Order: sequence, then C-alpha cells, then structure tokens
Amino acid sequence: MKRALRWVLVLSVAVFAHAQVDPQLPTPVGPPVFPDPLEEAARKAEEVRSIQNHTQVEERRRIRDRTSDWSIVWFSDQHPTPAGAPWMATASGPPGNSQYALSKAAAWNTKAYFFTGDTSYDGPIGFYNHGWNNIVATGLPTIASVGNHDCNIEDGACVSRLASNFDEYVGYSQSSGKTWGPVQAFSGVGNDIGAYDDVDLKSHSNYAIRFSVNGHKFLAIALEVYPRFSVMTWAANLCAVYRDHQVIYLTHGYIHYLNRPCVSSDIYCGGRGSTGNGAYNVFPSSGQELYDNLTKLQPNSFLTVSGHFPDPIPQVYGHYFSKGTHGNDIYAFYEDYQTYGLHNDAVVRISFHEHTKTFDVIIMSAQTDTVYFSWMNLPWPQ
Repeated sequence: MKRALRWVLVLSVAVFAHAQVDPQLPTPVGPPVFPDPLEEAARKAEEVRSIQNHTQVEERRRIRDRTSDWSIVWFSDQHPTPAGAPWMATASGPPGNSQYALSKAAAWNTKAYFFTGDTSYDGPIGFYNHGWNNIVATGLPTIASVGNHDCNIEDGACVSRLASNFDEYVGYSQSSGKTWGPVQAFSGVGNDIGAYDDVDLKSHSNYAIRFSVNGHKFLAIALEVYPRFSVMTWAANLCAVYRDHQVIYLTHGYIHYLNRPCVSSDIYCGGRGSTGNGAYNVFPSSGQELYDNLTKLQPNSFLTVSGHFPDPIPQVYGHYFSKGTHGNDIYAFYEDYQTYGLHNDAVVRISFHEHTKTFDVIIMSAQTDTVYFSWMNLPWPQ
C-alpha cells in the first residue's frame, strides 16, 4: 500500500513538472466571453446602413451625371494684342476671355474647349503663353482649327497654309499626346487615322479628337481654311469609321452672316477662280462646297462651328440649320465679335441638357457676364 502511494506521488510530481516546462500546453485563460446579442445586432445594423448609404451616394452621383447640364466652350477670332488682351486681362478690370471661361468651368460643367482660329496680333506662341496654356492644362479635350491669320508668315489670308507654329502651340501638338487626341484615340490602320497625311505641306492642321460625355460619343474634326477636297475625303472616311459618334466640325470660314454657307462670290469666302472674293480665290472650296461634299453627306454630322467674317459685315453671328442626305439634323453656327464695340469679349457656351435632349448656343460677354445672343432649346439628336 505504501509502495503504491509512493508511485502515485512520484507520477503526480512528474506530471506537474512537465506541465511547467512544456511550451505546447496552452496558457490557462478565464471563462469565455460571449458578445452581447444586442450590441452585436446594433453593430451589424450599422455596417449595413453604412454600405447602403455609400451605395445611395454613388447612385445619386451617377444619376446626377446622367441628368445634369454640361457644356462645350467655343472661342472664335480672338485677335489678341501682343500683350494678350482681350484674350487675357492685362490690367485691373474684367477678366480676359480665357480667364472668364476658366472661371465658369464648374458652373457650366465644361467638358471640352474649341477654338476656330485667328491668333494675330499676338500670334500662336503669344496666344499660348497668354491663356491657351491654361486651357490645355485643364486636361479636358481641346481642339483648334487654323485661321487665315495663323500662318507662319502673316499675309492676311494664310495662302501658303504653312502653320507649323499654330500646329505646335495651339492645335495638333497640344492634343497629340492625350488619350483622346489624334494619335492615341485612333488606331492608325486603314481609314482610322486621326490626322490628314499632308504629303504636300507636311502640315497637321487637319486632325481629329474623340471624347465622350455621359455615354455620348463625339468625333471632333479640325479643318484647314476652305479645305482641299482630299482633306474632305479623309474626314468623310473617318466619319464612316465612327458612325456611333456625333461629328462636330471646326473650320475658320463656313457660315455667312446671311445664315447660309458662304459661296465663292462672297468676299472673304473661298472658291477657286472667283473674282468676287479677293485673295481667297486661291482656295479650292467655298463653305457651300464644304457642305455639299462633306457635312451633308455624313449620317452622323451634327454640328459645325466657324467664324472669320469680320466688319464691315453688319452681323457678328449667324446660323444654318438643315437636313442631311440621310435625314439627320445638322446645325452650323458663325460667331465673330473681333471688332464688335472694340471689346471682342465673346465666349460661346454650347450647353447640353440630358433631361430634355436639347442644347443651347449662348454667346456670352466676358466683360459683363451677360448674353449677347442665343439659340435655345434646339433638339439634340440622340
């Protein structure tokens, strides 16, 4: 009996010693603590509410984006001085046109900037340094068509069509590196070419960009002054590649103040061989020929913007609404306030309304923030 008790004691001591040194044995803990059912239910309910709130916020944002108004801002015939005025303010007082447009970017919900040419007397380099650089810096799609006062050698008509400074500082080169620009937004294969291959002039004055807003796809094409017919063919082929895009054309001279495309007998209009249009008889096409050979033939032609016709023309704006060959509504607008009241402070807001499927074209005064003229509630083809 005593021997048995001794063995029990020895075994008990051994077990106790092993328990003290064996690292594999768990450290003794207290009794398990279970969460309070009410607190746990409240926590889970808060998680669900947080997820629902985030989802609702995102849905409201998507609905707002789909239904809110948005704008394209268009500048025409700025003709700033060598100091940049009125394109950029040079003293106290009202903002310059570029500064005014940028100050309205949030209120107008601006999505793109267009320019239809004429940078003299500042020239393309000065025009860039005095405000276009700030427009480009927004990162929004920008496109500019060359004007008759944008050639490297200022002759008043850009007869040579040599406008490499404009291409570099205002037009092609300012968008060529962007995802929406003439290089990256096009494959370069077949007719999907974002710039006209100008073997004669080595120019990039004819180029295109692509962008979308709220699911609406746009192809914007910049065309040279009274374009060559080969340029029109390039543009038509590009329109055919992107039939699901609404096409917007930018060109310097197109709509006349009489609310029609200009014809070769109109002064300042192109059209080879005409005796009524002065120096512009060297150009191969008129506004009417551009309409007949390009814009009216494309089922996705939507809008053309242009300027050019100055004083002594009595009207500083105009429009031309028509049906294309395929029955599509085509809109065209002319605006040129270059000497109007000696201000030249016009900035055009093209405002799109998602809910009503309409758009407005509003010519604003940058100096007074008031409307010069407008076309309102125009049906927007969808």
